[in-house]
Amino acid sequence: QGVNQRVTDLSTIVERETTIMYGIMEDAQDDRSQLRGRVNLLYRDRPVIVV
Repeated sequence: QGVNQRVTDLSTIVERETTIMYGIMEDAQDDRSQLRGRVNLLYRDRPVIVV
């Protein structure tokens, strides 16, 4: 029974850590998307210099 409990505990830990990692990855993707939007907005609003 000790081995079964350790396997169950390990499975629970892996599932929890995987969920956390996916959340972190989604947050990073959202941050990049927001930054991309800001850069695009600044790029569109910049003055045009004709030489």
